[in-house]
This record gives sequence, structure tokens and C-alpha cells, in this order.
Amino acid sequence: MYTVALLAQKGGVGKTTLALSLAVQAELAGKRAGVLDVDPQASASGWYLTRKGNGAETPVVASATDLRLLRQAQADAKDDGLEWLFVDTAAGVSELPTEAAALADLLLIPCLPAIFDMDAMAPTVRLARQSGKPAYFIVNRGRSKAINDECALALTSAYGLPAVNTHISARLPIPDAAALGQVLPEFVSKDQSVAKGKEEFVALWSWLQKQARGAQAA
Repeated sequence: MYTVALLAQKGGVGKTTLALSLAVQAELAGKRAGVLDVDPQASASGWYLTRKGNGAETPVVASATDLRLLRQAQADAKDDGLEWLFVDTAAGVSELPTEAAALADLLLIPCLPAIFDMDAMAPTVRLARQSGKPAYFIVNRGRSKAINDECALALTSAYGLPAVNTHISARLPIPDAAALGQVLPEFVSKDQSVAKGKEEFVALWSWLQKQARGAQAA
């Protein structure tokens, strides 16, 4: 099982949405995937209840509120045959995010293309380095490709960590999907923004698969 932890000192950068979207994207690709919710706000767990209420039962979402439960939940996910696990952490660099980083195979650090968000990355970068795990910035809720690329380069230059070579743009239908217990990769809409957003998640998923294959071959 390949575990990806979503980490960020700053709140509001889209960790939950990314974790859920990637889990669904993995399921759409035929993989068994789940989300481990270790954020006290429990947004992922609430999304899952809405999803089940609408008749959909995948992907699996579990919660863990302390270190012991976090470790056990990861072990349970592996025993249940999940192939991918995405860990949605709370803002900050407290014990739970630190442990999530230690248990992960890869760390994704979402950052909005805005100066306040970019300036707040130092604590997360320190946590990532201490974990010793591969860590990458992902520009989330981005704008134009040129701006997204510029921000990714600036993050790498400032902090020395690489950035994912694809970005996730801001899309107005994302909250509409969440209200239904869905995410953009599965949302049915004629809006061209949705189609482009789906392409971005496919690209991010392809990138993650490449990282997982590389880790397995190492």
C-alpha cells in the first residue's frame, strides 16, 4: 500500500479536497483507495457521511484522533487490501501531522499561489525534511499556467524542495461537488471548467503513480 500524506502548516490550502479527490481518482483508475482523516475538523469524515447518504460507498474514509489510532488505521487499511491511502492532516506541525509524515511514502505540500501562503511554508518544510520522506509542493487553487509555474519555481528556490510538475486550478464547481459528497474527478457537468479540472487530476494521479513505481523499483 502506498501512503501519501497531505501536510501544511497553513490552514485553508485544500488538503482535504486534494486527499478526497485523489482517492476518488485512484478508484476511477481501478485501484482500492482510502482517506485517513486525522484533522479534528473531520471534514473528510463529514463528506463521507454525505456520500454514503447519497448511495455511494467508495472510497473508504476512516478517522484517527491520536497517534495509536493513526498507526492502527494505516495497518487496518493495508490489511483490508487498500492499494492507496491518502492522509488528510490538520493545519500545523503538531504530533499527528508529524507521525503522518513518518508513516507516509510520499508527502504532498499544497500551497496557494499567494504570497502569505508561500511565506508560511517554512515549518512544513522542516517537518518534511525531518521525516526523511520524498516531499513535493503542489500548487493548489492556481490561476494561469504561467502564474502557477512561477509560484512552483519560487517555492523550490526559496525552500529547496521540488514541486509537482502539474497544478490544480481553482474551479467554482468544486464546492458544488463537495456538497453532494463528490469531488471534481467524478462530478457530472457540462461546464468546461470541470472538464479541464478533471484533466488536471488525471495528470496529478499519473505523476503519483510514477513516483510509486519508482519507489517500488528502488
